[in-house]
Amino acid sequence: MHIEKNFEWKGNQIPYTIDYPQEYVQGKKYPIIIYLHGYGFVNSDIEGLKARCPLQRARIPDNMPFILIAPHCDKTSWLLEFETLCAFMDYIYQSDFCDQSRIYLTGSSMGGYTAWMVLMARKELFSAAVICCGGGQYWANFEYKDLPIRLVHGALDTTVLPSESEIMAERINAIGGKVELTVHEHLAHDVWTVTFTDSKTYEWLLAHRKESKQ
Repeated sequence: MHIEKNFEWKGNQIPYTIDYPQEYVQGKKYPIIIYLHGYGFVNSDIEGLKARCPLQRARIPDNMPFILIAPHCDKTSWLLEFETLCAFMDYIYQSDFCDQSRIYLTGSSMGGYTAWMVLMARKELFSAAVICCGGGQYWANFEYKDLPIRLVHGALDTTVLPSESEIMAERINAIGGKVELTVHEHLAHDVWTVTFTDSKTYEWLLAHRKESKQ
């Protein structure tokens, strides 16, 4: 069940939802998935995000005890609160429930673009990432070289062109990166539904962990 909370930093606020697993035990460390939403949620309130967020407990296999977190952007772009968003990532990473070896970043569309930027700014926090229909900084390919990243795009997407993901995969993998690209031939912009209803997405995330600093 999504619980609404609020993160405050230097006079700025980011509301967010957090969904604990059914068998949650306070003080225990859990793998974390953070989801950055797209532009479609900008003009809605957090109740809309709670109801329609692609990252939902019901879509995750029962044996995978992720904590699900989705911050809400109430401005017209994540870029307008990017510093606060990065501070939010730091806060989650340091939380007493976070398994620092298994924290994963996901996002779609506007949130996909933002996920690339967060990885550039805070790549040391994350163990892997799944980015749907977003674009990134291909000229900074070295920044992403060592992180397992799965990209998903629709071949029929005219909102964010498939070339955005294709270029990122090509440039990062050209220097020995770990990017997997999936292009759905019969889908347009909405590839997040098929991605976050597929148990293999969560299996892939859990297969990646990094050394914990805790």
